[in-house]
Amino acid sequence: MNTSPPWLKVKPWYDNCFFYNFDEIPFRGKEGEGVTITNLHNLFFTPAGIKEENIQKLTIDNYREHDQKLAREGGLDLVVLGLGADGHFCGNLPNTTHFHEQTVEFPIQGEMVDIVAHGELGGDFSLVPESYVTMGPKSIMAAKNLLIIVSGAGKAQALKNVLARSGYRRCSSFRVAAASFADGNR
Repeated sequence: MNTSPPWLKVKPWYDNCFFYNFDEIPFRGKEGEGVTITNLHNLFFTPAGIKEENIQKLTIDNYREHDQKLAREGGLDLVVLGLGADGHFCGNLPNTTHFHEQTVEFPIQGEMVDIVAHGELGGDFSLVPESYVTMGPKSIMAAKNLLIIVSGAGKAQALKNVLARSGYRRCSSFRVAAASFADGNR
């Protein structure tokens, strides 16, 4: 039974909208969808009645062509994303990607194994893959519009750093991207 609120149920204009995931962590040893698309289906696509043909999936198999595909399709009109307490967005965790990078594959090793296992896989280390893919700062900043959702006192300092243009070395690459974007240096 669909328990979605009435405002979220299928709308005719959804046929003109295409949805993209901006990172993906495949499940080790499993075929099919990864963590991000699975969560998006459960939390949004299915309750909202989004058609499968309107969902464009970034995967470990297609990430190399992702930015070219977006460019051919006219780019992203809107990216909705959150901001982590450490200043990260998408899979751009501190010390992973750099400002100039587009969609990339990043190895999961060292402390990242624990972060992924506990943060995304319910503590199941057997599901942690060798790598994940994410849209890098350059890919995200190419969007026509960004909507950043930040909630909680723990994220206040990260948001302050992003907006105040200070402490960017303590924040992820988003800090630099936001400053560059604000200066008109797209």
